[in-house]
Amino acid sequence: MTDHNLKAGMTMQGAKLLELKPELTRSQTKLLFDKAQETALAFYASIPESEKLALSAAAWNICASRQDELEVARKENTDIAAITKKVSNFAFAAFPQEIISRLDKLQFTEPKLVTLKNEANQFLGEKWNKHDLHPIEIRASHHPVGHERHVSRLMFVCDADGEYKEFAMLSSRSGMLPIGTKAQASMEGIEPATANATIGLPGFEPVEITIRELKNFSGAGLVFNAEPVNLEFGTVPMTDKTVKIKIDALTLGELDSDSAQQLKEIDYLKNGNPLKLKLTSISETGDQAFVLGESPNGHLLKINKINFYDFSGQTFNDQDYRKLSIETECH
Repeated sequence: MTDHNLKAGMTMQGAKLLELKPELTRSQTKLLFDKAQETALAFYASIPESEKLALSAAAWNICASRQDELEVARKENTDIAAITKKVSNFAFAAFPQEIISRLDKLQFTEPKLVTLKNEANQFLGEKWNKHDLHPIEIRASHHPVGHERHVSRLMFVCDADGEYKEFAMLSSRSGMLPIGTKAQASMEGIEPATANATIGLPGFEPVEITIRELKNFSGAGLVFNAEPVNLEFGTVPMTDKTVKIKIDALTLGELDSDSAQQLKEIDYLKNGNPLKLKLTSISETGDQAFVLGESPNGHLLKINKINFYDFSGQTFNDQDYRKLSIETECH
């Protein structure tokens, strides 16, 4: 249908019937799934034990869509369908033990909540004490098409009467807890990072715009509640927050944001800090080229944009650890 742009209700003359096929039976479908499972297991069996964890991370990167990929595709007007067609089933089928090994503790401990001012929030105006724990549950949205919270994960909070009531929506950009998760959580407000503005100029239709990165500028800490403001558009220099990885005086690439967050959480994301890693090239394709660095304790760091710097075109398959260093403005 896609190849020939066929639509429902179309009529053709002079068309030639090439083939009629019955739909797959349940047993045929099961056979295909079994065959796919065998292929995944055979692939896993072919990998040396020492490389299984690194290749499981590479497989996940290849077959799972990332929010930042989608945003870049939208900005550059590239084919979003090519990204959204990624399916992570293969990673789960081929590397179940490697995935399970990363789940020995809860990793998404700080889910970000959005749409707090939506009328569906049954705790509107609630003042939360960040030291108090509340029973919470993650549930699938029940809201209809067109609602701000349609097709989303929602956090329900247990009130003083023991009833779970709808609170907020989990941000699609932060770690996703499975539907049905129950936990004890504390609520803490953070500085707004985004504002929505409606621009109204005489003689023109109102224009909706989104203003991001508020906390990085002089408006940090301000809270807007639909009051009129004057806006002026211009450009200002931005601080380079890229974290680069160096080999001696040469730049290898840029540390992936998730990997940078890992180092930040242990207070190691500081300029000049040394790293000891085994480097393995995973992708060597253009601007998507990256390597994985494995530390002596088994932690993995992803280093992007290899082809933009001093080691463009070089392939890494380290058997021994090498010395690297961090270059960042975060002192």
